[in-house]
Amino acid sequence: MLNMFVRASFRNTSRGDTTGRGYCRRCYSAEDSRDICSLVALCHPPNRARNPFSGPFLQHALIILLCATTFTLMAQTNDWAKRIVSKTEHPISEFVNPPHNGDITVLIVDGKRFERVRGTKPFYLPITDIKAILFVVVERDYSATFHVFKMESDEDIAIHVHSTVFGQSIGSGSSNYLESVQRDQDGQLRLTTLRLHQRSLDPNLTNLFSTKDITWLDLSKKSVTAHKYIFYDVSGKILREHDESLDW
Repeated sequence: MLNMFVRASFRNTSRGDTTGRGYCRRCYSAEDSRDICSLVALCHPPNRARNPFSGPFLQHALIILLCATTFTLMAQTNDWAKRIVSKTEHPISEFVNPPHNGDITVLIVDGKRFERVRGTKPFYLPITDIKAILFVVVERDYSATFHVFKMESDEDIAIHVHSTVFGQSIGSGSSNYLESVQRDQDGQLRLTTLRLHQRSLDPNLTNLFSTKDITWLDLSKKSVTAHKYIFYDVSGKILREHDESLDW
């Protein structure tokens, strides 16, 4: 019987790759003592961690992705018209139990849906200095809710009241009924409904020409802080004013 033993060995060899960088590779071999046969394993370069963003294609793709994301965020902030959908729906259920004559005015802001919104399209007033919109929703019990929707944060500040005249003329384009919203120096919102060419049977208001219904909202407290009614003559002189009760 042929006596033989097998000797195993390995060695490191220094090589250079195609990029000009050197590396060591390990080769394995096994041979018998009489050189009858020998086995040499394939030599492979060692595994190296690769940077997934080292390639120029991936770097360019990352830059394009960042630019697209920045553009999308800018468009979301500035292009309100594409983020707000206003429409009128005619659901069958409203004809069966019609609290609002069958039609439902709908406002959808960044995917959030609000039904029974007062006024006509676009159903809201912009508040540019705080990047928000204001609209009024009529609830099923005929109470109302002021909504101040901040377009940058998608925060919806809802302030509920038992009743209000505000919002009925939003979007109407009428020259006799004007509604506006302004932000006062103390940060409160002043909502004004101006009616022109008014008449009254009150003998003390024979010279009545216009009226203002003003409501103040405190967004931090989410509440109505004041409500005033003012009567004017044609020259703008105040004929009467009084504060309304806040127990709505």
